[in-house]
Amino acid sequence: MNILHHHITAAAVSLLRLFSTAWTLAVLAVLCVTGADAQTFAHYRGVANTSFDERGMQRTVEVEYYYYVDENLSAINLQLPCAGYTSNGSGIEPQRYFRWYDYSTDRASANLTAVGSKLKAVNDAEGYARGLFAINLDQDGNAKPCHNTIGVTYNPPADASDSSWQGETIACDVSRYNDWNGTGGETMTAEPTLSIRYIFHIYPARRLAEKIANAASSDLHNSASDLTLEDNKRIVVGIKNLGARIALRVNNRYDQYYFYPLKNTLHHVYAADKTKRITSEDFDRTKIYRSGSIYWRVYDQTKTKYTDLFSWSNSNIIPWFDANTAVNNGNGWNTLDGKGTSKPSVTYGDILYVVAFARSADKKYYAPVANFEVFFQTTYPKTDAQIQAAGDKERQLSYIEDHYKQVMKPVTFDDDNTEMTLAAPTTPEDNLSAIPSRWDRRSYAFTYPQLKDFTSVNQNDSKPFSPMHGEYNLYKCANVKGISDEASGYTWCNRKRIMYDRTHALTGGKQYGHFLYIDASDESRQIAAADFKADLCSGAKLIFSGYVANFTSEESDSAKIADPEVLFRLYGVIRDENDKITDRRLIISFSSGDFMNNIETRNLGVWTQVYAKLVMPRNSGAENYSDFRIVMDNMCKSTSGADYLIDDLRFYIDPTKAEVIQNMPVCPSETSAADLPSHVTLKIRTAYESTLQMVGNKASHVFYRFCDEDGNAVSTIDYDGDGRYDEYGTAEVPAAYDETKKLPKAAAGGRTDVAMFEKDEQNEKLLVLADRNFPLSMSKKYYVSVAYPDADDETKPGAWGKLSNVCSCYSEMFELVRQNVVITDANGSVVTTVRVSCDENRTPNVNINAKLETADIVNGGKVTLDDVRFDWFLSEPDQPNDFEKIPKLKEALDAYRTAYPTATSLSSDFEATNAEQYALLKQYVDAGRLVIAYSNSLANYKFAHDRIGLYKVAAIPVAATVNEGNTTYHICPEPMYFSLRIVEDGPKMTMGFGNVVYPNDERCVRIGLPQIKAMTEKGAKLTLPMTSLESSKSVAFNNESKIFISDTNDPSFTNELQVVGKVVNEEVETDDSLIEICFDASALTTFHEGYWYELNFSFSQIHQAGEAVVSCPGETFIKFKIVPEYLTWYSSAANKFNANWNNDLNWMRSTAAVIYKKKDYTDYGSASLEGGNADNRLTVQQAYVPMKFSKVTVTDQTGKVYPYLGNIVYRPSNDVARKLANTKGDEATTDIQYDMAVKWNYDTEDHSDTGDGNFSCENFKGNLCDEIYFKPEAELLDPCYLIYRKAYVEKEMEPNKWYIVSSPLRDTYAGDMYVPKADGRQQTEAFRPISFDETLYSRNAYPVYQRSWDKGGREVVDGVTFYEAADHDGVLTRIDTLSDNSMNVESLYWSHVFNRMDVPYADGKGFAIKMTDDYTSSASSPLALLRLPKADTSYAYYAADGTESGVRTEVSKAEAYRLLVEPSNEEGTFSHIDQQLSANIHDRNAYHLLGNPYPATISAYLFLKANPSLTPKIWTLEAGRLEGHVIDLTLAYDRHNDVLITPMQAFFVKVKDGETAPAAATFSTTMTVDRWISTSSKRVSQDGLTITAVAEDGKAASVARVVINEDASERYDDTEDVELLNNSALSSLPQVYTVAGSEAVALNEVPGIEWLPIGVVAATSSRVWLSFRTDKAHRGCLWLFDAKTRSFTPVSEADSIAIEANDHGRYYITTASSLPSEDAVISEVKIFSPCAGKLTATAANSTLSTLYIYSLNGQLVTSRHNIAASNATVDLHSGLYVVTAETESGSKATQKVIVK
Repeated sequence: MNILHHHITAAAVSLLRLFSTAWTLAVLAVLCVTGADAQTFAHYRGVANTSFDERGMQRTVEVEYYYYVDENLSAINLQLPCAGYTSNGSGIEPQRYFRWYDYSTDRASANLTAVGSKLKAVNDAEGYARGLFAINLDQDGNAKPCHNTIGVTYNPPADASDSSWQGETIACDVSRYNDWNGTGGETMTAEPTLSIRYIFHIYPARRLAEKIANAASSDLHNSASDLTLEDNKRIVVGIKNLGARIALRVNNRYDQYYFYPLKNTLHHVYAADKTKRITSEDFDRTKIYRSGSIYWRVYDQTKTKYTDLFSWSNSNIIPWFDANTAVNNGNGWNTLDGKGTSKPSVTYGDILYVVAFARSADKKYYAPVANFEVFFQTTYPKTDAQIQAAGDKERQLSYIEDHYKQVMKPVTFDDDNTEMTLAAPTTPEDNLSAIPSRWDRRSYAFTYPQLKDFTSVNQNDSKPFSPMHGEYNLYKCANVKGISDEASGYTWCNRKRIMYDRTHALTGGKQYGHFLYIDASDESRQIAAADFKADLCSGAKLIFSGYVANFTSEESDSAKIADPEVLFRLYGVIRDENDKITDRRLIISFSSGDFMNNIETRNLGVWTQVYAKLVMPRNSGAENYSDFRIVMDNMCKSTSGADYLIDDLRFYIDPTKAEVIQNMPVCPSETSAADLPSHVTLKIRTAYESTLQMVGNKASHVFYRFCDEDGNAVSTIDYDGDGRYDEYGTAEVPAAYDETKKLPKAAAGGRTDVAMFEKDEQNEKLLVLADRNFPLSMSKKYYVSVAYPDADDETKPGAWGKLSNVCSCYSEMFELVRQNVVITDANGSVVTTVRVSCDENRTPNVNINAKLETADIVNGGKVTLDDVRFDWFLSEPDQPNDFEKIPKLKEALDAYRTAYPTATSLSSDFEATNAEQYALLKQYVDAGRLVIAYSNSLANYKFAHDRIGLYKVAAIPVAATVNEGNTTYHICPEPMYFSLRIVEDGPKMTMGFGNVVYPNDERCVRIGLPQIKAMTEKGAKLTLPMTSLESSKSVAFNNESKIFISDTNDPSFTNELQVVGKVVNEEVETDDSLIEICFDASALTTFHEGYWYELNFSFSQIHQAGEAVVSCPGETFIKFKIVPEYLTWYSSAANKFNANWNNDLNWMRSTAAVIYKKKDYTDYGSASLEGGNADNRLTVQQAYVPMKFSKVTVTDQTGKVYPYLGNIVYRPSNDVARKLANTKGDEATTDIQYDMAVKWNYDTEDHSDTGDGNFSCENFKGNLCDEIYFKPEAELLDPCYLIYRKAYVEKEMEPNKWYIVSSPLRDTYAGDMYVPKADGRQQTEAFRPISFDETLYSRNAYPVYQRSWDKGGREVVDGVTFYEAADHDGVLTRIDTLSDNSMNVESLYWSHVFNRMDVPYADGKGFAIKMTDDYTSSASSPLALLRLPKADTSYAYYAADGTESGVRTEVSKAEAYRLLVEPSNEEGTFSHIDQQLSANIHDRNAYHLLGNPYPATISAYLFLKANPSLTPKIWTLEAGRLEGHVIDLTLAYDRHNDVLITPMQAFFVKVKDGETAPAAATFSTTMTVDRWISTSSKRVSQDGLTITAVAEDGKAASVARVVINEDASERYDDTEDVELLNNSALSSLPQVYTVAGSEAVALNEVPGIEWLPIGVVAATSSRVWLSFRTDKAHRGCLWLFDAKTRSFTPVSEADSIAIEANDHGRYYITTASSLPSEDAVISEVKIFSPCAGKLTATAANSTLSTLYIYSLNGQLVTSRHNIAASNATVDLHSGLYVVTAETESGSKATQKVIVK
């Protein structure tokens, strides 16, 4: 049935191509219908999709290829990546479905010819030909997929060789299954669930040749250009030795490159001598060659010599690249001129540069197509055991998490879809995922377990649950009997090794996650991808950790088997307003190397860490991105084997560029000292190469200083050794690396032998700034700030590095490291409670392991040492440890250890020489209190039955040093103390929800005092869930069911407060699932907000017949976390600026001052309000994540971060959050999703479950609060994910100055704009409704003025008479009756001030506002404070005397207190908001006033990108200061050239000339940015001049800027300059301008300053003061020239200059200080329109004589004669004119001018 009529097709092809495509398809359709069996095509969604894609096709994985048509129109064989495709095929490939078709039309392609014998044409139900199909190959003679069975050729159309041909896209859909509509069988009724779609893009060869040549031409490059078509940037590879291999490959098939050959073969891609680099002239564009092979060239680190590798590759991969082969290959090394030279030496830390050339089949011609920078490190793949044995501390996950910032949630594959659980698999189907990953995250086909009955019946030895070649799935385990072994339907490449995922390992087997298993192909395909946001800069450190398990067969011959090799690529990406990636750029990559020879031993079935730590190379471009994607690619050299497991991918950054390294820890006996002990030193160092670059690649110096955590410089340090305190220290930066150079004595603490240079473990050069003791406090946190020399005065520091500017130079925040002991179990989890068995064994149920926390002398900060040996001394139960108080005991132990340093017990031989000391030691050994162990474990210690309780244990280090890896650490041989609670292992009651798999035994409940209060007032209960009761069928509670506090972090707690409640249940049985408790009233005063309390109750077995007797009582411990009712966001450098709402460390308990709450509120610490209550035993920094009752305040976080939300995904099976990371990738508190939270019901009066005071628990829910209060400048990113009831916002404004503002709240009206009449500051208690009260507020005593932009607002007089807002006095002509030809386009569109109360400010639209006026502002505070919303639903109008007029208006506020953004929990919610643009009264008004609708800062760049009908400019007005900004949208995003629009800020935009205003401007939260990142507009980053004009009263200002750019136009350029936006209705605002062409502009980009007209537009011709800020090049070189008085005034930043407003053409900025002779022409005549209705002509050193003004048709409009002045201004209607100006000296200028 599968016989294709190939002969008919082949014979007809040449004829068919002569006719139209439509006719051809029709013939094919006839052939199909007449010669085929009844197969029918239709699209099917597939079992995994809920919908088709946007093209109406099935969603599936897509892999793309590129083929090219040569100029001979040769037919092309389109090859599928199937094993044996060019021979007889293979049974490891899909066999059920293949479809070839035109991807663009989704129908048959007339240009495809079937070669495969099994292909046939198939139609759909409407008779349309849908392509060439082959189905059920396994049922047709067991045919295998290969070119002879399913292959096609592409026959190019006649115009395909033309470079203008747009190409064609062919696709081949492939499936392992034949589930057509779920029926299967031999007859196809619709396509099956697809496995994969291969897409072939076909283009003309010349297009590729042009791309190759242009990409490699250095004369066409800029700093951001790639060096070749496929620039692979830097590849960092950790290698075991210099012979360890990695694979390099090019992207296309080796024979699919078409290129122009190089004419000059002695020019290079890499060359230290720039004259030897390839240029566009080096390509012979008269010839095009097709590649027949790829050959590889290697350059040394200096780029002065090269070698051609000895093997030519007929593949696109070189699988055996290594340093030894490259250096020692038989072809030798050459200079760049091609002459023989010596070979280079290569070691760790070096780079080899590799270029891949496409080479013609005859091997005569070639061109570069790809390049690679291979950077060798020592960090080759290792197992955890190997890492531990080698002492590689910095590779351990605990170390990485302590030292670096995690930028994305670990990719564990445990939450790839909502159906996944963490429970152990119980069936074979339970062991793998039934849902594929997101299609854009994989490039491998998915194995569908639910389609096991529709797969091939003879797939060699494959089973239905196992991937075939080129497939993947997510599994919990492998080779586990009855679950994932061969008998269960699995066939793994390795059938011996049992494997579990990494979550299983990290939780000690408590949870089962998933790993990714792939049967890899020999193509470089994407395995996994993850997106994250970060702030990266050159010099930042990137740290990657991922785990790979080699799961190939036991075969060890590398010629027969391919072991894993993976490549990780980091891309910067640009996303559009819909979060789609529009552009991406490769930044850096890192490779694992070959798992066959780049590992210590070939470990099969063992998790192996792939690790990389690298420094972001300069010019990487990372600064231009905030969105990144990490992609993991398969790099296996063949398909033989190539089976591996992947899990636990983690990515971290360290943005700091300076390190502080403490030489040894502070000993326990020294911790009480005020300052750092004198023998402890701090080494400060930076990366030498990047530091040298920042000082200009010359001998120079840098400055450094210590700062506290608030950024204040420490003022008590003598840096230079002169005995006086200094502001900072100075360190030399030599011009070249010199390992013999030493630090000066002052920087080395008086020593003369301290090296100035070092190298780290990767051979990176480091510059030491200082290495000495510094007098820092033991109790504070610090960081080191580094400054480079100031650009103007290199003897002084420039900008200081700070943590909020990620691209500056600073260190991590640090504390002085004290030696400490940490007690963990075998999995590394901290242990505080240990159960001991009730039998005579009495040993702990967990390993009690001690680790030493000490100073990390390699990388700085802390490090935990695993192999330190201890002796132990235990206190009596529930008593303090008295080891150091027992006379002579410590001396005796020291003496014993001197004699027997490694003894594991007390030797009787010691008695002979030290009888007294021996007796003392033996006394405590026999008492079981002293354990002489020489061990880091107490696992075998037996706790007696009568010695249960809380122990204080002393761990006493045995040795003074310890070696881990290659590092020796100093140890203080002093006791360190820790607490250990010992309980007996009686009946075990486990709390928690039964359907939740917890990662550990700790259970936590989050609760608030309002909930406890509601319970105690009604004598009600809290119900806690119970998972299980073990070792007893039932129990009864001891101690009268009392609940005790067994532990707490509350410093005010005393034992007298220990009992806080009781258990309500009399007894509990195994079938029970709930425990009820009630609190005593004393709990309300015992518990303090922000602290945790471990509650404990005990119980005993109720013995039943036949049940084993359990003699020990059982105890349950559960931690209660008291969540504050009032919380304030508290971001900190100590928490690495984590911005996740659900991270406890980001919150503090609110102070009374922050929320203006003095009554019934107690501050923790000191009182924040005068006369307020305070408890100085407690601290506000102790807090927890908000719950549903919490009232949250967000304050100004300048220099820090604002909360950044993200959608939370909950598991449907148990409602546990599986995703809590925010959009930025910041993580929540570890395991917070497993905390229980007491419910809070908004619908009951007391908020209990049903209103009776009884509460129950639920799993933790995130992104919650009751109400949120935004203080001035506060923000919240991605606010749609917040679950809240009410929101409040505030804005501070200077009195009597205009602002343009917006509101992010719904139901905001003009009537809400009022503040307290006393001082204009709304400082009433937060979270309380505000209504107009005449005793507090007055619209007359403290007036608030408002204006609308080009709208018809009204001024209400008496309820009968209404004036339009533009016609306030009832006499002036109405604004909407003015002729558009006679009005000021920019200035008259403001309404007059109005008082209409019910004007809505919807959707965040902007309006103008001014707080008070000249008559009342003197009595107000320096800043008015406006809070929204108001609770009023009606407003009264008031007469001038302040009495109510009797007129009121009603408004609807159904959505008051709600943000404009719609709430959502869907991923990718972008909170689109449209603001209408089409409502301007005047059709010629191209300017529109918009407002930021979000409580977050938005990027003007991203906003304008999403609104292409607007010019790339905005104007802002803040505090009477109007500024124009231009944003270059033609460039890739650069955060330094962006303009930020903050919350509640409005801005003007302008519709492009000739375009109709769109209905609305579009906003989305993809435009929001982290405001704390330093950004500025284009002008700030360039040389030039800033001019500020201030009115004489000092209350209003504007800014004009001049930017120097040698490529700028002298004329007005809409892409460079920003025209003046002069709003004369805001009459107090003088507008300063310079002239570009014929335009008065606020921003003027010019090639240079010679004679530049400057002026001021103002409402009245009064004096205005100009102040100036210049760049270094123009400092002291500019003068202000007054053409009227012929005088020059030097421009100085220290002085202001007064000029007359509205005297246009009179003033110039110039570089001249005097006038030349009268005959010299120093400036052309300038003609421009400074403002509406005005035209000015001016000449700097000439006298104007006449001025002629013509219309465009040549008619004279007006003229001026006998001017006899240097400038003249004429009043004109708006329009376009031709102007001629003449001077008395005869000079003439003619120019077209638009008068505004």
